[in-house]
Amino acid sequence: MMLKSQYKEDVPLDISHYNALLRVYLDNEHTFSPTDFLAKLESQGIEPNRVTYQQLISKYCQDGNIEGATKILEFMRDKTFPISEGVFNALIYGHSQANDMASAEGILTMMSQAGLEPSAQTYTKLMCGYAKHGDMDSIKSSHFSNSLPF
Repeated sequence: MMLKSQYKEDVPLDISHYNALLRVYLDNEHTFSPTDFLAKLESQGIEPNRVTYQQLISKYCQDGNIEGATKILEFMRDKTFPISEGVFNALIYGHSQANDMASAEGILTMMSQAGLEPSAQTYTKLMCGYAKHGDMDSIKSSHFSNSLPF
């Protein structure tokens, strides 16, 4: 592993290295524990940043673990990190993974309350959730129903 070889060669690692590792883990759906990952950072004396927390939320949501994602979201709020569209999109995905489409839809309201407008990517996450659960009626009745080919 690249990080291990850099670590052995006394190359100082910073949070950007760990964020890159997280991105690779997420992109490849690698199994890991966000809690253990944070503990590793702490043991190395490395402070997680906004990107780290966002990616950990994505991991929890990838696993359908909304409770874990919510805990990380609370850390972000405590540290006054801005909550981006990407975080909201991850939460929509997480709720759909957890089989809770009503809560996935509720994220749209939370976005509006935070002053963010849902984008095409946001609606795509929601539509994919409906599709995963075979709910074509919800897709057809969505905001995009006029432009759908069916």
